Amino acid sequence: MSDHLLVLIPGQILTASGFTKYLLATLGALFAYLLASYLASPLRQYPGPFLAKFTNLWRTYHIAQGSFHHVLVRLHENSGSSLIDGNIVHTLFSQDDEEKHAAEKKPIAKYYSPASVATLEPLIDETIAQLCSELDKRFAATCGATGKAFDLGKWILYCSVTFSQPLGYLSAGADFDGTLRAAEKIQDYFAWVGCVPFLDRVLEKNRIVQMFKRPGEMNALAGSCVGRLIARYQGADASQESKSQDDDEKKKTPTPTQPQPDYLDRFIEAKSANPTITDGQIVGWLMINMLAGADTTAISIRSAIHLSLRTPGAPVLAFKPRTSSNRNVGVWCADAHAFPTGSDGCTGRGKGEGEFAARLRAMNDADLSFGAGSRMCIGKHLGLMQVYKVVATVVLGYEVELVRPGEELRVVNSWFPRQEGLEVRMVRRGAD
Repeated sequence: MSDHLLVLIPGQILTASGFTKYLLATLGALFAYLLASYLASPLRQYPGPFLAKFTNLWRTYHIAQGSFHHVLVRLHENSGSSLIDGNIVHTLFSQDDEEKHAAEKKPIAKYYSPASVATLEPLIDETIAQLCSELDKRFAATCGATGKAFDLGKWILYCSVTFSQPLGYLSAGADFDGTLRAAEKIQDYFAWVGCVPFLDRVLEKNRIVQMFKRPGEMNALAGSCVGRLIARYQGADASQESKSQDDDEKKKTPTPTQPQPDYLDRFIEAKSANPTITDGQIVGWLMINMLAGADTTAISIRSAIHLSLRTPGAPVLAFKPRTSSNRNVGVWCADAHAFPTGSDGCTGRGKGEGEFAARLRAMNDADLSFGAGSRMCIGKHLGLMQVYKVVATVVLGYEVELVRPGEELRVVNSWFPRQEGLEVRMVRRGAD
């Protein structure tokens, strides 16, 4: 009877036995394709998970779980280190041509130098002062009282120096326009779609799909940056109304009526000096500041504060941010060399870094938290200034205690290892 059972296939009718033949032929072709792909792959000589030899779905699954950093550590422990060649996407981060990399970096590199970053200190101080004001009004208690429990990690992320005027997150106490959440979702998307790149053309760059979906997170973030750029050009930016864009002397010596130039001003200045620079590049630089700069700095600050609360009594405050950078690197390294034998980077065990000056110098030379050489993170000096100033302000200005001191922060690795759950109570030092 089974031989006479009819199975409907578009365009023809087959018996069950005929369907079985088609199924076996399809499975055979699939097996042959996977086997040929495996045999032709130059990576087959390297050890790794069995399923990963044939499909990217294994990696996609673990990336989507947000715990790929744990999987990487286990793989490195079992199989050794790996080498990743990022020659497909050429950006400031992955460009392997030294001349092209230098050309992309040159127009804005001077704005991230120590001397240039120092001129931004008033903007950073203003933002930190507003942070403290909001914390005092909403959560911090006076001496003898108990402060309200809240997530300090979220408030750290609200600090920003991309634009001279406040973006509104601190005063609102929330991601009111969804930009920060959009930045996180972009990172999530890049992380797992990067495992199967062709999906990007199906999900985000498919014109048919775009007709039936709302604008994506990348469009929302880009739109926010475009809006700021247009407002600055039109003079609608409230903090810039009194400033003449072409007055170089005023830019060099800000007055009480003229705000300190911010990164948006400097990017526009770079465009004026170099006609090849477009508004699109300016928007891209602003997005990098918001996507990469804000998150990585917040990660380091959260880690430093949490480490200070978990291991109090450090002789020098400066070692807490340095140790936290080693313990929770802002961009998780896929190379096992990030975890050398004997390292305390994953356990957070301090070993008295200040005991010997020579040892400290050697550790500084070996510190790759921000990369090294021409590939060093362009925002290193800005990030360090923010980290040290925010951590020092919080530690010196408040008595801080963890709501759940026995728990570790929850870490979600999606390009950046974002921490969640830095819930604290705060009491103002010296408050009556």
